Amino acid sequence: MSRKRQSTLSDFFAAVKAPRTVGVEVSPNGGAPKKLTQCAAGVPAEITVDSSDGENQNPTPVAAKASTETRQQEQRIADRAASAAASGGADGDAGIACAVAVKIAGIPQAAAAAPEGAASTQARQAARTGSAAAAAGPLAAIKSSTGGVVCPTGQFVSFDAAEKMWREAMGDSWYEALKEELALPYMQKCLQLVAAERRRSPGSIFPPEDLVFNAFRATPLEKVRVVIVGQDPYHQPGQAMGLCFSVARGVRPPPSLLNIFKEIDSSLPGSSSLPLPHGDLTSWASQGVFLLNAILTVRRDTPMAHKDFGWERFTDKVLSVVNSRLSGVIFLLWGKAAQKKSAGVSPSRHSLLKAGHPSPLAVRFFAGCGHFAKCNELLVKMGKEPIDFKLKP
Repeated sequence: MSRKRQSTLSDFFAAVKAPRTVGVEVSPNGGAPKKLTQCAAGVPAEITVDSSDGENQNPTPVAAKASTETRQQEQRIADRAASAAASGGADGDAGIACAVAVKIAGIPQAAAAAPEGAASTQARQAARTGSAAAAAGPLAAIKSSTGGVVCPTGQFVSFDAAEKMWREAMGDSWYEALKEELALPYMQKCLQLVAAERRRSPGSIFPPEDLVFNAFRATPLEKVRVVIVGQDPYHQPGQAMGLCFSVARGVRPPPSLLNIFKEIDSSLPGSSSLPLPHGDLTSWASQGVFLLNAILTVRRDTPMAHKDFGWERFTDKVLSVVNSRLSGVIFLLWGKAAQKKSAGVSPSRHSLLKAGHPSPLAVRFFAGCGHFAKCNELLVKMGKEPIDFKLKP
């Protein structure tokens, strides 16, 4: 490779890898940021948000600015990648640039740029191959140019291995509905950010890797009858299990979960689970209650630590899939965050029941909502089996 072309590619990678301050550590109780932290270009660090137990407020100006800078940096990287693909050069050089463009900027930029600007046949072939693979499927498109795709644990593996891992992680129906979204750069970046934090702080990211997509695996898309939208996972060891509001057996049920079962006890005679034998809601999930958190991972002792990693965009897509592919689903929306999250759900296709959040800070707006009784009434009217909300020992 010529020194000139080697320099060009070196400059490109330097731009991608250069450290840059984009975020701040969150205060335990919200409020002012503690300190600036360093991370790779275009990668959000810890974003400051004002929050309380169960209710998110708007991001601070610092967080909003960081998010804007991140999006701008991502676009600059994409532009550089497409430019690298178009610049051509010696045989092999443009092909490498095209592969880089596909991996970082995505197939469309590389495929559009390389045929026009690349001097070598190899570069044009790389672009054509990428385009053909894109037509065959999003993960196959990435595979053709990079030799691997990101799996649920954030590692690059072969296409076949990744597809198998995704199907095992979330089930066939969810994978088929979301595979294009999983292949988008933002989602692959999100998974890599989480993986990097797990490497830096073993045992401090929740839930465990094998439970991140537990809500999907426990409730296949075609089985969804009820949706409950949570915020982010519990942030203490042993609590989070990939189902919103649910905790593993042997873990003391948090206050929000206790308030949920107090409401069940008061609104559904004969369904009392008090005192709670445990807080595992897997039995709900197996009956078609999709227990989705807006953000799927969290750092120990730091609520909302993974806000702006990309999870919120992904779960927006998840709700969009439920909204468009199913009908007659009952959404239990507790708190402003859940209600805002589900703003795109059609009230003409689905039933939306709204109340305050069950956390101790907002329970007065939740108690007496009667959602569980109303939910079962609606299911029966549609000719469906009611949900048995009572926990089994």
